[in-house]
Amino acid sequence: MLIKSNCNINKRSVLFITLIMVICVICIILAFLIRANNITIGSYVVMGSYEQDNDILNGKEPIEWLVLAKENNKVLLISRYALDSLPYSEHLKDIPWENCSLRTWLNANFINEAFNADEQDSIIISNITADKNPEHDTEQGGDTTDKLFLLSMKEANEYFDSDAARQCKCTEYCYAQGTCKSSETGNCWWWMRTMGDIDIDATVVDDEGPLQDCGDRVTVKETAVRPAMWVDLRNKDLVKK
Repeated sequence: MLIKSNCNINKRSVLFITLIMVICVICIILAFLIRANNITIGSYVVMGSYEQDNDILNGKEPIEWLVLAKENNKVLLISRYALDSLPYSEHLKDIPWENCSLRTWLNANFINEAFNADEQDSIIISNITADKNPEHDTEQGGDTTDKLFLLSMKEANEYFDSDAARQCKCTEYCYAQGTCKSSETGNCWWWMRTMGDIDIDATVVDDEGPLQDCGDRVTVKETAVRPAMWVDLRNKDLVKK
């Protein structure tokens, strides 16, 4: 009888532990679904940090990101404000996105400056297509795989529904690095990855929001950078702003 009682106790213990494990798994799944559903297109989230107020003594500030798209367990983010001022290319020659210095800076410098190891793990390595310029037959180079990238003209038109939505202001640090601030709108111009009307120009969004398909010289230093990235929601609990 004692052996039988012990067997019953062991069975109940196993069932109890199994039930607890199932409940835990369900809670984790529900927590993820609630977190994922809380992130909506057009909302702002916070992830990473970067110098923004141009006061290095108080440390870096949290980066705000605009949610442009949501697909299953991932979201496409673009910085709410332009974060830095750099040329598309350091050399005035045919430099498509796959070979430009700005791509290198985003994926070698900025990513390590702005994100810790866990945050970097949540950024998806994405296939970045060499989208054609819809107005000019300029060579765009080949597709790439990147964590950080610039939007193409096609994407900037797809993910923003108006010129007003594309308008962007810079951080104080970004202006201090040389970005031009419009005296009329207070906004900046920012780079896209698509080449312009000739092979030494890259396309930009101007201060009022239209896409400038002819672009600007790739060596211009006064145009701002708005990084974009896809983030895996399963690996990162994004905080809404």
